[in-house]
Amino acid sequence: MQHLQEMHLSSSVFSLSRYGINTSVRIGSGIMLEELEALSGHDTYIAVSGKVLSLHNELSQWLSNNRRVHYSPVDDGERCKSLSSYEGMVSSLLSLGFPRGGIIAYIGGGTLGDLAGFVSATYKRGTGFFAFPTTLLSSVDSSIGGKNALNFDSLKNAVGTIWNPSRIIIDLDFLATLPRDELLNGVSEIVKYAILKDPELLDERGFLNLVKNDHSGSAEIVERSIRIKAGFISGDIDDRGSTRIFLNFGHTFGHALEAVSQNAIPHGRGVAAGMIFETKLACDLGLCGENTLHRVVSMIRDSGLDLPGLENVDPTMMMRYVLNDKKSRDGILVIPYPVRPGKMDLAEVRQETFEKSLKEFIVSGYGPI
Repeated sequence: MQHLQEMHLSSSVFSLSRYGINTSVRIGSGIMLEELEALSGHDTYIAVSGKVLSLHNELSQWLSNNRRVHYSPVDDGERCKSLSSYEGMVSSLLSLGFPRGGIIAYIGGGTLGDLAGFVSATYKRGTGFFAFPTTLLSSVDSSIGGKNALNFDSLKNAVGTIWNPSRIIIDLDFLATLPRDELLNGVSEIVKYAILKDPELLDERGFLNLVKNDHSGSAEIVERSIRIKAGFISGDIDDRGSTRIFLNFGHTFGHALEAVSQNAIPHGRGVAAGMIFETKLACDLGLCGENTLHRVVSMIRDSGLDLPGLENVDPTMMMRYVLNDKKSRDGILVIPYPVRPGKMDLAEVRQETFEKSLKEFIVSGYGPI
């Protein structure tokens, strides 16, 4: 990884205002400390991943030496998306006398972004919010669109807010230190965007390089992914309309699979399995053809995504999480599915139909496809 204090060679800045999102995004290499320097003139509180601090000495030194910025190391992962973590951060802010006009920021992955965003949205009825995502998944997905949620009583994202960061800074140098599994979590979401809107995205050199841990050309892939997601959010900022729901493709099954495995199955692998299941469900209902199912499977497998084993999954326990999904209404599940890659539609599926298909899928696995 380049030293974080080095001047960046190039970066791009673009606004998401055309999509109705009051956020500017900057993507580049070696840009983090420059952006942090600009924040040091404001009342700023930064929640930073302890894992990131341990990997990047320059960042750790900068935070330790800058007396004008308050920071707190946080153990990230799903465990930080809890009411106890929320209470701890709010207590810290109150003890500092942190003002409502200040800026709360995070440096880390999506789970830390959930916590920091939830705190920013609710502390003194809302503060400024900056995002420094350091994983591919948080860069192309969770930092975009303002969803911030905590888990409760083992239910994923049970309580939450919609609170967009005013600025997102994506320093691509952090991708070099990601474990392979973490990189593939982000790849899974990029594959989802390709299925939703832009199948050619997976043929781009930058994506093919990314899958091989070569980050040249990744800026374009990250920006295109962000713009695809923003397009589905446009006109549906509060997630109560009919477009943002398409971004949940693969997630009804995927989130339930993550939950029953107690997060042993990571997000990317869960969503990859979910995209196959939800396409197969639509295919079985006569809503799309076998060729669509085969295309979706090949897009996932050709991207290097390792599908999780299903042999020890309890379908009854999975249904508990499925029925607590926000897309469940009176026993009816709304499931996005591809008519073909690049064209999506929605299916209303009865609970009994979904459960029957789920049980069959878990027994048969991914089959010969």
